[in-house]
Amino acid sequence: MVNSRKSENQLTPKQEKFVRFYIQFGGNGTRAAKAAGYQEASAHTTANRTLKLPYIQQAIKEHAETVLKTNVALASDTLVNLMMNAASESVKRQCAIDLLDRGGLPLIRQSETRHVIEDGRTDQELLASVQALVAELGLDAKIIEGEVIPDKEKATPEALEQPVEVIPDWLSPAIVTVHE
Repeated sequence: MVNSRKSENQLTPKQEKFVRFYIQFGGNGTRAAKAAGYQEASAHTTANRTLKLPYIQQAIKEHAETVLKTNVALASDTLVNLMMNAASESVKRQCAIDLLDRGGLPLIRQSETRHVIEDGRTDQELLASVQALVAELGLDAKIIEGEVIPDKEKATPEALEQPVEVIPDWLSPAIVTVHE
């Protein structure tokens, strides 16, 4: 097979077409080979062989970068138009975030932070603390004696059979069993 390349940096007209069509068709080598004028029966094989050539890979990379650079303004304009005119608020919001990200001002996204507070006091110390708070605040509260089971999966079957006192949502989600 005769190589019709004129120099190391210059592609043949068919190779140039192949590179352009390869980008245009989203990386479909067979379609690019057919569109560039290679024989349809061997387009798949020709595409595979052509794509292995380092200077073709370099040309594809350069052409892709050129296409991206020349369309940045159009893409930005499209994002601005969507941000301003989209019917959906979520589309407007996503366009604004994308514009900020691309402009070098990434939006600080909310993240979940979980804090675990461990209290090393014994049950008796906690009970005494609750009783002191009830007295200090002048509340008329009933303290229910019971066992706190912090994890339902770790609870014993006997503890789960005991009647459970309903506790308000604002209290700890622990299970309180009442011993009568």
